[in-house]
Amino acid sequence: MLDSSCESSPAQVLQQRLLNLKSTAAALNVLPTQVKALIDKGVLRSIRFGTALRYVYAEDVDLILAEVAALQEVPGVGSYLLLRDHCRNHRIGLVRLITLWRDGKIEGLARVADVTGLLAILVPQEVDVGARDVPLALRDLTPLEAAAYLKIGVGAIRALRDAGYLGHAKCVNADTNHRHTLITRTSMRAFEARFLTLGQLAKASKVAPIHLARRLDREGVPTVCCGSRHVRAYERSQVAARGASMRSSSHGR
Repeated sequence: MLDSSCESSPAQVLQQRLLNLKSTAAALNVLPTQVKALIDKGVLRSIRFGTALRYVYAEDVDLILAEVAALQEVPGVGSYLLLRDHCRNHRIGLVRLITLWRDGKIEGLARVADVTGLLAILVPQEVDVGARDVPLALRDLTPLEAAAYLKIGVGAIRALRDAGYLGHAKCVNADTNHRHTLITRTSMRAFEARFLTLGQLAKASKVAPIHLARRLDREGVPTVCCGSRHVRAYERSQVAARGASMRSSSHGR
């Protein structure tokens, strides 16, 4: 049975070149999960042949690569940022930026010659793409999504999971049949009710995380102990109890 994202007849499909997710990811120089997100956004069309595995139309991939190749080539980064660096610095998902570009909502992109696929794209540093991508804890999240949501490193998420502060569930990926772990939304809500991470506190206080971490250490606010590792998450009650003295010391500097 064909996927609903394909409207071609079976005979027409057989005449098309098809790529699996891994091959598509290699061609575009992105992750397979990003390929699936591009499918969900309608940038790529996919089909299924009576299995759990999806295939992508090669012509869609060729079109995107041709559009990248048509961008102006610049000799150096200069006033541009590489796509990956721009996404990291502005905390926007690569898929969202590519979707905005394909929809004509971002202009002025360029490319660099010695990188392949979508990662060859250069984004002007002044490009403003609006609100940042932040996953909502309305569902179970991957460790990477949970890290973005709680504003903490992936390693810290795994440490909190292993120490029992975050619950997890095993899930089967329908596209690869591989099992992977998701952080449950119920455990994240319970964690948030009790703790705040350094990243969350820094954003709320509009202070650089490294400076806030030093201030919290000086005030003796304990971090969360996860076996041999300490994660920079703090009990809400502890932060509230020391909040007044921290504010007064900050104003007195």
